[in-house]
Amino acid sequence: MLVLHKKLREPAVEHIDSAMLAQHLREGNIVKIQSNRFERLLEQVSLASLKENFGDAPIFTHKGKQTLLGNLVQGLQQNPDCAIKTWYEEADYDDPRLDLYGVINLKRLEMLYQTLPFDLFAQWAITQSFLWLGYSTGSLHFDEIDNVLFQVKGTKRILLFPRQYTDVIDGRHRPERVPTLGFLSPSALKTNPWLGAVPHHEIVLNPGEGLVIPAYTYHAPIATSYNSISVNTFLFPHFRSKELIPDLSQFLVPKTNPFTPMFYYLIKAASWWFSQTGRSALKFSLYEFL
Repeated sequence: MLVLHKKLREPAVEHIDSAMLAQHLREGNIVKIQSNRFERLLEQVSLASLKENFGDAPIFTHKGKQTLLGNLVQGLQQNPDCAIKTWYEEADYDDPRLDLYGVINLKRLEMLYQTLPFDLFAQWAITQSFLWLGYSTGSLHFDEIDNVLFQVKGTKRILLFPRQYTDVIDGRHRPERVPTLGFLSPSALKTNPWLGAVPHHEIVLNPGEGLVIPAYTYHAPIATSYNSISVNTFLFPHFRSKELIPDLSQFLVPKTNPFTPMFYYLIKAASWWFSQTGRSALKFSLYEFL
């Protein structure tokens, strides 16, 4: 008999340096962090300041539409009701607030980009940082790249399945047998009962708190306030740097490793192109790699 919704204890908060971050990511550890290295970002970012300073910047919404950052902020300010459905409820794909969720590469907000704690990421060859704004929907997925998520304003609640259960659940970037929203609802669990059987973390992030999310870890973030602002950083190691590449031996099915020379040089070229032209040359889904 399957035991439904077995919650793990929330990880203790840690203060980490670059070496500890690398070790946690390689071992696949989910870690809640606090760091004073993000203080400048905390001081400078709010919905009002984003609208005032970067209102004309292009931002991509959850449904793939491009709009202006100022327009998205205005929509959030006009819709402060934050009762987005949780993972346990049947999904409502017609909820208009799903359009009030956007992502932008932080390099387009140069003043904020310069506040990032680059010393924390010094061991990695390339970083790509993104600002997430508004009603994050709780969509279940994993990323092939190690990730550090930091909460700047508002609050966010994140469900994570430890990485050793990725293949048991599905093993694809977004599970195909269940809806990406409402994936712990009764109807979803009939389709894939393993989602209710394997243990998971539910972690609340307040401003000044962050989360280490190893590659291939299924996770689903939900904004619990309309003014939720988060910054995440994807970490790309040197493609020959074995000590920084995730240990994928725990998987039943071999995973594709994105740390290849071609991918490495594509991002390098896209970064150079943006520095020269201010234009994007490489985009995957909602992500501009700059």
